Amino acid sequence: MDDIWDIKVWEQLRRYFPDNQNGSRIVLTTRTSNFHLSDSNYVLKMGFLDKHNSWILFSKIVFGEEGCCRLELEEIGKEIILENCRGLPLSIVVVGGLLARNIRVSELVSLWAAEGFLKPSSGKSSEEIADECLKELISRNLVSVQQLGSTGNIKYCSIHDLLRDLCLREAQKESFFTLPQELSSQRRVVITHNTSPDRVLDALPFMSLARSLICDSKTLLPLRNLRLMRIMSCPNFDYSNCLKELFKLVNLRYVVLNARWVSKIPSSIYRLWNLRTLIVHIGEEESGPFDIWNMAQLRHLEFEKGLYLADPPGGQDGAIALVNLQVLGTLINYKWSDELVGSRAADILLNLTILTFPCSLKKLTLKIERVNWEETLLEKIGSLPLLEKLKLIGGSFKGRGWETVEGQFRSLKFLQLDECKDMEFWTTESSHFPRLERLVLTLLEDLNEIPSEIGEIETLKSIKLVWCSRSAIISTKRIIEGQEELYGEVGLQVQVLTRGLEQREELQSFAVCPNFQFIGSDW
Repeated sequence: MDDIWDIKVWEQLRRYFPDNQNGSRIVLTTRTSNFHLSDSNYVLKMGFLDKHNSWILFSKIVFGEEGCCRLELEEIGKEIILENCRGLPLSIVVVGGLLARNIRVSELVSLWAAEGFLKPSSGKSSEEIADECLKELISRNLVSVQQLGSTGNIKYCSIHDLLRDLCLREAQKESFFTLPQELSSQRRVVITHNTSPDRVLDALPFMSLARSLICDSKTLLPLRNLRLMRIMSCPNFDYSNCLKELFKLVNLRYVVLNARWVSKIPSSIYRLWNLRTLIVHIGEEESGPFDIWNMAQLRHLEFEKGLYLADPPGGQDGAIALVNLQVLGTLINYKWSDELVGSRAADILLNLTILTFPCSLKKLTLKIERVNWEETLLEKIGSLPLLEKLKLIGGSFKGRGWETVEGQFRSLKFLQLDECKDMEFWTTESSHFPRLERLVLTLLEDLNEIPSEIGEIETLKSIKLVWCSRSAIISTKRIIEGQEELYGEVGLQVQVLTRGLEQREELQSFAVCPNFQFIGSDW
């Protein structure tokens, strides 16, 4: 009997279980420490779980019996469990249950759009309509917001266990999707990570009419029987050796796959002319073919480690390609092929400045090495009317600094500068980033200070410094003090991660301020 709260319940039931001396046992569990039984009963008091067993329990709840977690998520997961649950099994089960049902909103919206559930209307794209539908579900309390993203958007959402069970029953009743053990001739197939390889392979003959496949299994699925597939999300098995076969599935609109042993994407990708979302988990940077520029339906193009992308069509005319693109990450320009741009760094950057980014772009990550961020390139990025999230990784600023100008970055909410070498100064005005909410600076070891004008941005909510110079850290304290003088109340939050900086005592004194927080093991 599980989770008994009152001894009276057991006293009423025990008469139906006479002791006939036949060796039978009854096990009761309770969370009540003062639950007293007679002396003839054996009581086992459960202790708290140690770190190792806490993580094992959490992993099984979130990732299934195999407990397989991607390495980049493991550190975050352990921080959540070890610091907040403190070995209490019930807390671990509750938190794990919530995370297991979290849904990434960007993925959900892309799937709805790729399925064709929602059609563009009234000048709105299918993604915009999907976003409106999700917010309607949230306003009716059918869906809960779990986490906001860096631009204030809804990043993760979830539904209650009971509502989830109801949705699953209705989906199966309406034949909306199926699991391998129930396959007939279904349009949508879901294969969970704990499905046996034999069951997956047995299901293949029934998948010839399938339009959507979401597979967490590590079993390789032969592609010859999937010609009608529109959605294919198989991030756990490596398709490096069969990309050409995959790109023959010309109806694909949404693809998430693993290709860790591929250095160059085949040019046959151009056949996927309906493709809207392409997310590739890779082991190292990859080269993308010229043909990607002709895939006009692409909304989301993302390579985990980075993409070397060939020149866009149009040469010196600055042609606009990928006009519907909203998310591009991560674009790397420092190693483009010699046949296209030459071998010199200056030539390489020149070609990137020729590129005119699509006006629909909302998120952009750019990475360069050994060259400068040219003013022409930064002006083009700053002029993107819908850009909300920008990451600049590597490279240097000409003259060892960045000077911004009026009228740019009008929609930018999140800015990250990462490993921009030799950057000593930053000259800007609050009006240059009128909607900025979050600023992240990483490994800017030569930066003299963060401009005080950054603190005057009314929408700014947080600044995070990771391994930056001591003077940059001190300047954030001055920004907070300036806000206190102007407004009396400070909403800005500052987080700092250090690694062996001098004068620790001086920096530690900043932590007295409630808006200033040091993070990491050093503190």
